[in-house]
Amino acid sequence: VATLTLDRLNLIHQSVELIEKGNKSRIIPVSAVTVAALIEWLAVRPITDDPHVFLNRLGKPLTKNGVYQLVERVAIRAGVHGRSNPHAFRHTFGRRWVESGGDISPLSDMLGHTQIGITKRYYLRYNVETVRKEHRQHSPLAGWKG
Repeated sequence: VATLTLDRLNLIHQSVELIEKGNKSRIIPVSAVTVAALIEWLAVRPITDDPHVFLNRLGKPLTKNGVYQLVERVAIRAGVHGRSNPHAFRHTFGRRWVESGGDISPLSDMLGHTQIGITKRYYLRYNVETVRKEHRQHSPLAGWKG
């Protein structure tokens, strides 16, 4: 997020291009809600020659640390308890993707994992937990007193 630049936004196609470690590029989709929020932000974003999408009050690009601090401040104001940082949002996205039946392969691509095994290790366990919970609740033997 801190390195995202205006030329890497494609709001019409609802996608952004991210540049990662090693100067690798990947395009990820974003929701209509995200596009609407970006449009609102761009309408009030300070006018500057800086190409970064997210700027601080001084018109300078947000740093990685600045993004963390911003998320923490917003979480406190919203009354959110527990982990509130960009990585927690990423993790929650992955977990909810799997819980709602999303395929692991596109999730792996969106998260930028080089091997799908990494994605499986971190996110398929939630599917197992969901299956266990469902089994406890709905198994025909759940209430059986054999």
